[in-house]
Amino acid sequence: IKPRRFLASGVKTAWRASWSMGDDFKLDVLKQALKTQRSEAQQREEALQNQLNGLWQRADKERKLLLGQVNELKGELARRGSPKTPSSWDVTSKLSEFKGLVTSNKDSTTSDMNSMNLWQLETDLDGAAAPLDDAGGGMNKYKINTLEAKVQAQQLEMAELREMAAERDAAVSRQQQRNGTLTAKIEERDQQVASLQAQVERLAERLRHNDAFAPPAWITGARGERDRERGGEAAMMQGASGRNNWHQDEDFVQGELILGYVEFEERLRDPSAQPLVEMINSFRSAFLLKSPKISDFGMVHNFLGAMENAFRQHRLWKNSSDEEVLEAMDALEAMILRDPRVHASIFASMGADWEHRDAHWARRLACLQFILPEHLDISRAHRAHPALALARAALRRLEKGLSPQEALESVFRAARIIFRMLNEAAAATRANAASVDDFLPIFIYTVLKAMPPRMYRTLEYVSLFRFPKRFGGERQYYLVQLQTAVAFIDNLDAASLSMDPDDFAAELKRREGVFDAREAAGKRDADPPPRTEPGGAQPHDEDNSL
Repeated sequence: IKPRRFLASGVKTAWRASWSMGDDFKLDVLKQALKTQRSEAQQREEALQNQLNGLWQRADKERKLLLGQVNELKGELARRGSPKTPSSWDVTSKLSEFKGLVTSNKDSTTSDMNSMNLWQLETDLDGAAAPLDDAGGGMNKYKINTLEAKVQAQQLEMAELREMAAERDAAVSRQQQRNGTLTAKIEERDQQVASLQAQVERLAERLRHNDAFAPPAWITGARGERDRERGGEAAMMQGASGRNNWHQDEDFVQGELILGYVEFEERLRDPSAQPLVEMINSFRSAFLLKSPKISDFGMVHNFLGAMENAFRQHRLWKNSSDEEVLEAMDALEAMILRDPRVHASIFASMGADWEHRDAHWARRLACLQFILPEHLDISRAHRAHPALALARAALRRLEKGLSPQEALESVFRAARIIFRMLNEAAAATRANAASVDDFLPIFIYTVLKAMPPRMYRTLEYVSLFRFPKRFGGERQYYLVQLQTAVAFIDNLDAASLSMDPDDFAAELKRREGVFDAREAAGKRDADPPPRTEPGGAQPHDEDNSL
């Protein structure tokens, strides 16, 4: 039996072939190899067992035959009437011993038989009172020698069978070890596949919240006319979501602003995460007890930096990637700063100067609501696009977002919606991809119409408290664009608009008077004053178009 080389080569071939394919196919190949190896080992074991049973049956048959011949010899010797003396050969006793040995011959050895001198007839018969007849004794001696040879042959065959059985057991043991190793590898691969599936799900969620606001990559990256024409107008307008009505999906702006926050909370409920929970709760209690100020951002950054190492070493995040650990830090930052008491204490600590600037910002927004898209030179194709209502809804979440990351995410989503709208329009008209010159006027107009409150304090809060390791990239770029839009609106005059200066000054003065009168009357929560367009035009619909 030589199954080892075949088994090893089969596992090795299947294992090597599996590495050149995908993860799912690798797992299928490994499982199929294990199944095949088990089946072959079982078949070989059954064959050996059948062979062993046959040999035992053959041995039992031979044993019965030998017993019959011994009984014949015993009867013949009894008929001869050999006297029994103390020095004679006790045939009955010897044959009984022989019968017992033959019955247990599967456990006997040739040396055992030789040591008992069962077949040394000359020695045993020496000195007998009545020796056997020469002819009859020679025939009996020949028969006994023949039986001895058969028993020895059977014993050799049994020994060979034992060796074969031992080799079979060793082969089965090695195969079981290989199967155990393969099973462990398959379990490890299953864990890796589960981890990869979890990563894919997280990446898919991130793609939905991030890249879902942009059109397909081939639209923005196409360089030739043939590339631009590929797919048709319908494909161009479907965008990354695969639909042409993506701008009606409020889930883009209504979902969780911090990716992985729900999963982070679920992991912290694990009993093994109790030490982390205790450290987090201890810091939150101490930070709140301190009545945090705008200058205490360093405490939060230091705590997040220290907890990053603790999370990396914990078993729940030990095998996580760097990005997953940093996402956990994002969630931890939000958990600390989402507390309304912490947020209110930080904003209150900024002082009267920042409060005055935000009051001026609110007055400025209310009085500039008469600005129209054409005053900012926004193209006619973009003025009535329904995606802009979605962008305004995203910006309005600035007021509800208490953590820096939530504020950044609101700005990011609003900006990406605008860029997606611009790029899809560019693809439909076979124009170049959108640029900052196309984006900024629309973004300014979106901020103006969204009217986000406390903008100056929010910008300062986000810039200081956002974890430095995560404050960068596209989100920081859009925050700079928001700061640019705020500065533009705060310093807006007729020279910055395509509008008659006298009309601008008159309308602004009129609205400022109305606003100040309402403020004096204590109507701080009233809606913005109704506006009329220059020349008596009807007010523009803010919710449905630009």
